[in-house]
This record gives sequence, C-alpha cells and structure tokens, in this order.
Amino acid sequence: MRMSTTPSNSTAPQGCSGRTSGVVQLILGMPYAAALALLVGVLDLIPLVGATLGGALLVIVGLFVEPWTAVVLLVYIVVYQQVEGSILQPIVYSHAVQLNALVIFIAVLVGGLLLGIPGALLAIPVAEIIRIVVTDLLAYRRERQEANKPAVSSPSQPTT
Repeated sequence: MRMSTTPSNSTAPQGCSGRTSGVVQLILGMPYAAALALLVGVLDLIPLVGATLGGALLVIVGLFVEPWTAVVLLVYIVVYQQVEGSILQPIVYSHAVQLNALVIFIAVLVGGLLLGIPGALLAIPVAEIIRIVVTDLLAYRRERQEANKPAVSSPSQPTT
C-alpha cells in the first residue's frame, strides 16, 4: 500500500489557498496582501475551521479598506472553498491513498450524509480500509482458485 503524506501532498490545497487569496488581494489593491495571504495559508492548515477563519479575517480586513472589497472577498472565499472541497481535496487525497478522486468524493458525501462532520472526516480512511479488505479478499480467492486447478499436462506422444 502506498501512503504518501509528504508536505507537497498534504498541504497542496493550503498553499493554493494562500496563493490565490494573495492574487485576489493584489487585484483588489489590499494593503499587506502578502502577509494576509501567508496568514490565510497557515490558518487553512487547521482542520475544519481554518479556511473559515482565514476567510473571515480577509473579509474583516476588507471592510476596513472598502465595503465592496469585503463583498468581493466574501464571494471569493465561498467560491474557493467550494472548489477546494469538491475538486482539489479529492484529487490530493487520491494521490495520498490508492482511491480514485470520484470514489473519495462519493465517500465524503455519503459519510457526511450518514454521520455529518464526523462521517465526512472518517469517510476517506473507511473507504481505504474497504478497498484494502476487498483487494486482499479477491487476491486470496484468486490464489485458492489457482491452487485448486489441476495441473495441465502436455499431451503424450502416440506410440507406434
């Protein structure tokens, strides 16, 4: 089983969050865009609430700049979080575990529907456990079937 949790895999969405928020802030002419982008990226490392905290911080700072800036930042945060949660994270997790991104997406949806936030958090490990058990079971059955097959011998030469 390949489990890769290198920083490049586990923090890719957070790095992307910091960079994209920095670009949006630069476009909007926000002061201290680089520092705020770094703070958003660091806050995004906190599970569940980090992205919301970073977004709330951006909107509050945006209110001090211009009210329309805060509205644009709020729209950006909502859209980004939807894209990150629906597209980016399943792709990153599919590289960290041996599951297809679509399987991860469906597992998180089903886990969230069944158990709420804890279900969504446990969905990927449970899906990976199911994949491992099914793969091992199929390999075991295949080995048993091959062991039970009679050995095929070559036809004997006719004697004259």
